Amino acid sequence: MLSGVTIETMFSLLLAVLMAIIAWWKAQQKNDIVAFYSDPIAVSDKSKAPVPVLLNPTPRSWRMSESTLHWITFDATPENKVLIFKQVKDAEEQGLTRYRINYTGGYYDIEYGLQYGGSGNPSGM
Repeated sequence: MLSGVTIETMFSLLLAVLMAIIAWWKAQQKNDIVAFYSDPIAVSDKSKAPVPVLLNPTPRSWRMSESTLHWITFDATPENKVLIFKQVKDAEEQGLTRYRINYTGGYYDIEYGLQYGGSGNPSGM
């Protein structure tokens, strides 16, 4: 025994120092993260890799896929099919990414060619 200091006391002291170091390290990480997202100029200065930019997007990235078009028209009346096809064609020709398709009895909300909302039933039932 070292002048009244037991092994348990030494172990407790070592454990307390280790826990203090871990707490300090975690606080530093948190401060770095807060600083990264708080200062808009620092974000661009501290980012490690450039953000990839797609200079030539695929031509159908905002258009409605054939499967989505089939899904929203599979039980529609012939009149509603004509309305839906025309509105989709017009929106895609205008390059719209978000639009509403209105038909007799309801509507569909479309964003990037995907249906994300709507009301009614195009089958007229």
